[in-house]
Amino acid sequence: MAFSRLIKKAFLTAGFNISRVQLKDKGQGNKEAGDSYFQDSLRFLWLKSFGFKTIIDVGANEGQFTGKILYVFPEAEVHCFEPLFGVFQDLKNSLKGKENIFISPCGMGTATADPEIFRNEYYPSSSLLEMLDLHKSNFDTAVKVVNERILIRKLDEVLLNKIKRPLLVKIDVQGYEMHVINGGHKIIEQADVVIIET
Repeated sequence: MAFSRLIKKAFLTAGFNISRVQLKDKGQGNKEAGDSYFQDSLRFLWLKSFGFKTIIDVGANEGQFTGKILYVFPEAEVHCFEPLFGVFQDLKNSLKGKENIFISPCGMGTATADPEIFRNEYYPSSSLLEMLDLHKSNFDTAVKVVNERILIRKLDEVLLNKIKRPLLVKIDVQGYEMHVINGGHKIIEQADVVIIET
């Protein structure tokens, strides 16, 4: 048995399915196939069979994930959460005019609060957790931080009665993922797929 099949079998035993992601358009005839943004969106085609009606993007940043997933699910209702003020404005601008997208200027956590976040010079590295020396030594262009007060809410309180399934939840919050999960058990239990940075 091929090594890749052994790995896949081991993951299936643990309840996980592994799928190969095709990053190149193989003659699908889409007029935008030459567009690199569209090409990057193809990594989400493996999700198409789920037919998501609702997508939650926690840690939406400037809309990189949402913009790409909309190529695959243009009719889905998308809820984006981004707590950094300047980044939130960029997010609104990048997704302007799309009626099925709802953008909230807050982060997710275990309770309603207004903590200070460490806003990094490289916005995607901003976090409610203090940056480790390991990060600083490996990413010298993402070292400087300033504090910014933000709003945190619980995912279960914000969206619990607004979910249409199938549901996709994406969480990318620079080490704060467990707090998002702990404040969103009821929502996450309804998710058909969760994409999470660990």
